[in-house]
Amino acid sequence: MPINFEAYISDLTASDRLEEVNQLLNNAQTGITFLGTRIVENSAFEGSITLDELARKINIAAFNHLGSGDLTPRQRISGADICNNLKRFYELTDIQIDRSNCITKLIAWIREIPLFVPTMIRFDFRESDSTKHMFLTYTPDQFYTQFGNRTVSLISHPAVYDWLRSSSSPSRDRIIAREQSLRTIASLT
Repeated sequence: MPINFEAYISDLTASDRLEEVNQLLNNAQTGITFLGTRIVENSAFEGSITLDELARKINIAAFNHLGSGDLTPRQRISGADICNNLKRFYELTDIQIDRSNCITKLIAWIREIPLFVPTMIRFDFRESDSTKHMFLTYTPDQFYTQFGNRTVSLISHPAVYDWLRSSSSPSRDRIIAREQSLRTIASLT
């Protein structure tokens, strides 16, 4: 019996198996329903998951790890890749909606009204990249512990990270590693 795609993705995101989620999304296809719902499917599974629900699950997974320091560099890169895929899925479904019939376009347009929570999730993946930044964020101590002396020359280079200083407390400072720098470091580990 085929496994349900939505249930499988939910299990993976709940257990933080980001590398597996990334692999599934690399082989996924997008679509829209007659009622303008954006969906993601994978031919190896039965059913689909709505794009907004998938984005919400990834956003929750990213938030749960913000500042915890329990993700490896590879998991952080997988999280960033998932966010890149979700952004691409939104762009692809935008094109599919533009090519759809007038009823589907109208219903999809109504779904985009900012009164609904999924609209904020869509904005995050389309415009702001804040979920992606959560996967790339370290506390200063985590950053130095993770990369130690191996990256001393990288740490002093501003193209490697952004340092977000907290005005209220230095303990709330965060470092957002640059994606390309983290990819380089992840390939060394």
